[in-house]
Amino acid sequence: MNMFNFPQIDSSIDVSFIVDGDEYEVQQFKIGFHQPVDSIKNQPEGEVRGGQMMLLLSQTVKSNIYAWALKPWTKKTGAIILKTGTSGVIFEIAFTNAYCIKFHRSVNALGQGLNTTLILSPEKVSVNGIEFDNCWTSM
Repeated sequence: MNMFNFPQIDSSIDVSFIVDGDEYEVQQFKIGFHQPVDSIKNQPEGEVRGGQMMLLLSQTVKSNIYAWALKPWTKKTGAIILKTGTSGVIFEIAFTNAYCIKFHRSVNALGQGLNTTLILSPEKVSVNGIEFDNCWTSM
C-alpha cells in the first residue's frame, strides 16, 4: 500500500496515541516537515527538518504526561496509529526521543468537555517505515 493511499471502504479512521504503554484516543493529529528554499528559484538549500506533531486528546491523561511536559529534558518514545474497522492498521508513525514542547489543557462547559493539546518534537520519526532523523547532537 502506498504511504498515503488509504482504503476507501471505511470513511471512519480511529487514531491512537501510544506512550509508556498507555493508549489515548486522538481527536486531531498533525505532523509537519519543512526544508528551506531560496527565494528566487524555490530550490532546496538546506536539510529537511521537522517531525513536530500536534495531538488533541479529549480524555484525562496520566501524571507521566504532565511530568513529560514539565520536566525540560524528559524524552519519550511512542507511536500514533491510524486504523479502520475493517482494514486494521493503515498508517503508523513511530517517534523516538521526543520532547513535549507544549502542553495545553482546556475545559469547555459548552459541551466539548476536557481537551489536552500536546506538541511533540522528536529526534527520530518513522512514517510507515520511512525513517527520518533530525540528527540532534547530544546535550
